[in-house]
This record gives sequence, C-alpha cells and structure tokens, in this order.
Amino acid sequence: MTDWRTTKAEWLRDMRASHMSRSITYARGDDEASIDATPIRPQAMVDSGGETVSIEARSRDWLIEAVALVLDGSETLPAAGDTITDDDGTWSVVAEPGLPEWEWLDTTHITLRVRTKLTA
Repeated sequence: MTDWRTTKAEWLRDMRASHMSRSITYARGDDEASIDATPIRPQAMVDSGGETVSIEARSRDWLIEAVALVLDGSETLPAAGDTITDDDGTWSVVAEPGLPEWEWLDTTHITLRVRTKLTA
C-alpha cells in the first residue's frame, strides 16, 4: 500500500510540473542536461523607507525532481559550482549562511530544493 505522504508529494510534483515549471539547463563542467525546474524565490527586494530597492546579488531557489537530474548518464545530486541557466540568466549553486547548497524538499526524497545566486 502506498504511503499517503508519497501520494501527496507525487500529486504536488505533478501540479508543479504542469503549472509552475520552466525549462532550464543544469550544468556541471562540460556535462549538461535540459530539465524542468520550478523557481521558488525570485529577485530579492528590500523596502527602504518606502522605496523598493533591488539587491544586486540576486538569489533563487529551484525545485528539481531528483530523478530528472541526470549528468553524464547517471543520476546525481547538486554540488557547489554547478550552474542553472534559464531566460533570466545563469545561476550558480551555492550554500547560504547556515544552509547547504541543496536539501530534500520532502521526506520521500522526490524533490530537491537547490539554492543559487545569479552570476551572469
């Protein structure tokens, strides 16, 4: 019998893929793959005394299905220095203070949450 958490995680994955994902290029060195991912933290903004100011160092987290992340013919996990390229630019996989480069979004290990900073 399927665990209810797995069923719900799979349903959320399917809805995210259908309605929120976009095509990206995930790369590590010369190896790259075109996969779907969901951006979940767009450009950071700060309210400074009534003004909205863009922060130069933009960051974005991405939701990626673990089975989709295949480089050089093998499933892999994100690593610092990998890049994600989409229509908005190139994002480098990086850790944030107190947080790793990536973590599992769910206890069923279906979806990865990958942290990035805009580099180009």
